[in-house]
Amino acid sequence: MNMESSFFVASERDGAVEVVALGFDGSTVAARVPHSSANGLAAHPSLPIVYVATYADGGGVTSVDLRNGSTSEVTGVGEVPCFLLLSDDEGGDADPTLLLSVNYGDGSVSAINLRDGHVVSIRSRVTFPFTQRLVSNPARQSASHPHWIGRNGGDLLVTDLGNDVIHEVALHAGKLVRRGVHRRMPAGSGPRHMCRDATGGLWASHELSNGVSRLGPDAIAVSSSSNRWISDELPANHVGDITHEPEADVVVTANRELNTLGIFTRARAGIEPVAEVDCGGTWPTQFAQRDGVLAVANRDSGNVAMFDVGPSWWENEPELHEVPRPVAIVAAPVWADQL
Repeated sequence: MNMESSFFVASERDGAVEVVALGFDGSTVAARVPHSSANGLAAHPSLPIVYVATYADGGGVTSVDLRNGSTSEVTGVGEVPCFLLLSDDEGGDADPTLLLSVNYGDGSVSAINLRDGHVVSIRSRVTFPFTQRLVSNPARQSASHPHWIGRNGGDLLVTDLGNDVIHEVALHAGKLVRRGVHRRMPAGSGPRHMCRDATGGLWASHELSNGVSRLGPDAIAVSSSSNRWISDELPANHVGDITHEPEADVVVTANRELNTLGIFTRARAGIEPVAEVDCGGTWPTQFAQRDGVLAVANRDSGNVAMFDVGPSWWENEPELHEVPRPVAIVAAPVWADQL
């Protein structure tokens, strides 16, 4: 590929999921997975293997070697897997031995064994009980719905849209253990994804309340992710992904119904809105960053918008790259440049 900035994109096309290698000088289909839909993507840090989460057979994960085409699949990982994270046996980022799958549909997280980088079996699983008392959105909050997992010191954090909480989970010798609630979020907010800013502070996107939050030690600062008018034709603005862009030191949110990016920075009071700009397409699904580029996968317009980051980068137009129905995007590791 030899791309200056390279990303892998999961693209739904013609009844299958294509893994597209994308850079400024073009794109190519690197793999094709015979399932009609996907909702999660990851890439091994040192082996030429990518992982695709699908809805097959109680939730499945397929691993594909992009050099020799070999594949492996594990099914029954959990209903509606939606986020993947590679991990060692203790939850760290050393040489991966596990792939963690966050499963929205049945309120679980599964740890999947890896052998030579390929998925082989399920080692352990945790399921979160539904404990929500003040349900403001019964259609989306009638059960636990985890959506994202990330590291927090020696433990792991899991967002739960259905319970309005951030769970704390540990990994010990590959066994997942629930440690309790790390943080209770505002009722009806529906925490979806999280990121860290330059100070290490945690931020979260609120899918169900058009919100973004910054988690302080004693309080949670909340702001509207979008301040644009929501017409009666739209049900709401369901905020999707969130990321910290380090060049300008801003936090970016995806406003999916409004097709905008919310730009925020830290303030003494918590959060300061900076700007809100068009995302370059329709239904911004997920972000990825590599080599001074912020890539936005716009699902319904079939493109990926690439912003060159720097001071006030959001004032510039992105470069658009056509990718049929991109549902997930990740930065490609350095090994991708040698494919």
